Amino acid sequence: MMAQRSLSAPVLTLLILLPVWLSASCAAPSVDWGKPGGSQDELTRDRWDCRAKARREADKNFRQRDLSSRPAGFDDDNTLSRDMSRFDAQRDERRMFEQCMALRGYTKNKAAR
Repeated sequence: MMAQRSLSAPVLTLLILLPVWLSASCAAPSVDWGKPGGSQDELTRDRWDCRAKARREADKNFRQRDLSSRPAGFDDDNTLSRDMSRFDAQRDERRMFEQCMALRGYTKNKAAR
């Protein structure tokens, strides 16, 4: 008869709390974009346009990175590598969006909660 191995309390606690900590650390504070003399319609249009451009570029980069990071002769089931590539793509998308908004004259302000 095989003895069952149980996880110690600290390890079990860590496994339970780690996803909570990670999701809380990834939650970005709300941002309000402002542009002197800019209208709400212009902000909405620019935000949508910058978001679409950033998403398109990040998606293209993700696909290129995903294809180039696959080791030859191995299954496509490399979850950690794929998750890291997805994280990088999301970070790149946010950076490109913010860069696009700044180039259009907007500044980032923390939104009041």
